[in-house]
Amino acid sequence: GFGNISRGHLTMAVGKIMAGWPSWVLLTKFEGVVAYAQLVLGKRCQDIQQFGAHGPDVDGLRAAIKGVTTNSTAGLRGILSAKGHWMMNFVSVFGEKPGWRWLLPLRPGGSGDPLRPSVYDESACEAWAAVDEAIAPHLEAIVQKEKERNEAKQQEQVLRSEQVNKWLAAAEAKLSGGSS
Repeated sequence: GFGNISRGHLTMAVGKIMAGWPSWVLLTKFEGVVAYAQLVLGKRCQDIQQFGAHGPDVDGLRAAIKGVTTNSTAGLRGILSAKGHWMMNFVSVFGEKPGWRWLLPLRPGGSGDPLRPSVYDESACEAWAAVDEAIAPHLEAIVQKEKERNEAKQQEQVLRSEQVNKWLAAAEAKLSGGSS
């Protein structure tokens, strides 16, 4: 019943805070980054498989994505984690060490400037930066491949149009030659 649902949500929330995700909004944004990176990876693999496309090696992007994923409750490496000091993760969210005030609803929490957190995991930040660096050259390759595809389609349309015009001219010549 309700107790199991509450326990499940509490367990998930604690797991995410311990993993360095103090808010679902932040986690969701980073999940979007990984989803986008996986989409780019899939597109590049498809281009390589179908067209033998050249460009940056996909292994670097695969490694970067793997560098930000974990097997923990959160699934992704949290950037706002006090590595080795899990209690600091809770202090940064609730604004104080564990106590009865944590149970008060609508009580403001957190500590310091949210735009300049005092608790963060430098290696996780570096891993996320590596994802960004790994995506960029692949985006350029994808854009280049799309440009090539569009040019090939335009060239194909021009050739078709020329062929149709030749057929029409031949048909008109037959009609005008046969009616005299």
